[in-house]
Formats: sequence, C-alpha cells, structure tokens
Amino acid sequence: VITPYAQFRFRYDAKAEDKCMDHFFSRRTDSMPQMPEETKHHPSHVDLELLKKLMGQCTKSKKLKAFFMKDFTSINSHLAGKLMEELEEDGIYPG
Repeated sequence: VITPYAQFRFRYDAKAEDKCMDHFFSRRTDSMPQMPEETKHHPSHVDLELLKKLMGQCTKSKKLKAFFMKDFTSINSHLAGKLMEELEEDGIYPG
C-alpha cells in the first residue's frame, strides 16, 4: 500500500499465542496531497454516445471546433478540423 499519509494496524489473533501478530505502520508524512484535478477526455477514449452527451451538456463553446480544443486533451486546431470533417461525413454533424 503506497499511502505515506495513512497509518495502518494489522492484527491477527490465532489460537496459538505464538502465532498472533500485531503490527502498526505509522504514517510517513502529515501533509495531505492536493486534491486531484478533473482531467479532459482523450479523443481515443470517447465513443459516439459520450461525444453527443458532451456536445449537448458540457460545452459552453459556441463553435464545435472550439469545443474540441477546449474540452479534449491533445486536440489542436488542425485535428479539430479533421474531426469535424469526419463527423460531417458520418452524418453526425451538419457542417
């Protein structure tokens, strides 16, 4: 277990007293880690249903290209344009 800010006690009571165990693992630090930040979606892990949901709910961008660049990781202007073309070819986005 890799949690330097937690402490654990492991205790095992056996019938035979020489088999009993009691171990205490103290914390190695008193400072807690920062809260994790929400990450953007990676395009390779987004299916069509999630894409439709994100387009309808999560974006505040007025243009689809800006939505791709803002709400996804690793999407630049060129790649956003290619995605829009693919969506248009598949009949998902009326370009």
